[in-house]
Amino acid sequence: MFSDWVYDLETYPNWFEAQFIHTVTGEYHRFTCTPWRNDMPALGAHVARLRRESGSRLVGFNNIGFDYYVLHPVIESGGVGCDYYTCYRRSQEVFAAQRGPYGVNVKPWEVLIPQVDLFKIHHLDNRAKNTSLKQLQFAMRSESVEDLPYPPGTDLTPEQVEEGSAYCFHDVTETLKFYWHSKGLLDFRDALSAKYGREFTNHNDTKIGKDFFIMKLEERQPGICFEFEHARPHVYADDDIPF
Repeated sequence: MFSDWVYDLETYPNWFEAQFIHTVTGEYHRFTCTPWRNDMPALGAHVARLRRESGSRLVGFNNIGFDYYVLHPVIESGGVGCDYYTCYRRSQEVFAAQRGPYGVNVKPWEVLIPQVDLFKIHHLDNRAKNTSLKQLQFAMRSESVEDLPYPPGTDLTPEQVEEGSAYCFHDVTETLKFYWHSKGLLDFRDALSAKYGREFTNHNDTKIGKDFFIMKLEERQPGICFEFEHARPHVYADDDIPF
């Protein structure tokens, strides 16, 4: 049984915010870090609790490509030695990498709390289908569609931080709505992962089909789908299809 938490982050030079909502109970947490408020120890305690709890997962929209990379050092350290600027600097590393040929990511085996990325499940990372959370809000007929109240890179006042926090809350609740819209797709992937003992959670439909096909080929003839030095390729006859 999984315990899913939808989360969203905001990063500015003097403000970092993390908000979490439990998908079933509605339990809500807000953590704000600024020069005048420091919730980093409380955030560290919260993510440490999630690490201890069996089945806890973090759910987001493009969280594998952005949010988790920013949050990783906080989870790794329990919040010790991290501040708002640590998180802002991590966010800027993501944006800088997006302008180059390679992105930045935490290696899958280094992820400390399992991630569910609705952006990937729906294959919205495909260039032809690329969709923002704002566009999804419009498609879901949300009551309001909100954008960042202040330009990225701005030093915010306490009043502006509170406005930004309200914006973050709007995004995290909209992500929760999209989570329930996607629940059937996620349940299917969870069932596949449990049945075959491999990770399908963030696979889009095409990748599931590809990996399942490879898995079945490998069951019948190990090594057939992978290249080995000096190995000869195997060509199937029409009546020699493995399944």
